[in-house]
Amino acid sequence: MKKTDEDALAAKRQWTRLNPENSPSLKGIALSQGTMARMIDISRGGALIETDVRLCPQTKIGFKVLMEKGDFRVTGSVLRSSIKSFLRGRPIYQSAIVFENPLDILDGIEPAKIEVEGTGLDDKCEV
Repeated sequence: MKKTDEDALAAKRQWTRLNPENSPSLKGIALSQGTMARMIDISRGGALIETDVRLCPQTKIGFKVLMEKGDFRVTGSVLRSSIKSFLRGRPIYQSAIVFENPLDILDGIEPAKIEVEGTGLDDKCEV
């Protein structure tokens, strides 16, 4: 996606997205099923994550948001999931999660004022 397309999409978003790499109070995410996940970003309305298993769209999912002030259980639905890249020949999936309820615990968290450069694998779906 071009930078101007990304800027236009960001302007349409209802809530600010936070990145754990530049928001020190965000520590990460842990899926309830024990599947390893990496949080790309999170907002009051949803999260973008990477996993080594495919999460099927429209599937309900539960996980914990890990923060300095404690872990918070969250439920939502998988909006979309696709292969983002490959690691040692196995796919890494990127999935968008929409929360059932707005995640109010993120209120008041401001990203640090630094630039951070962003940095697999069954065909079946994991829940």
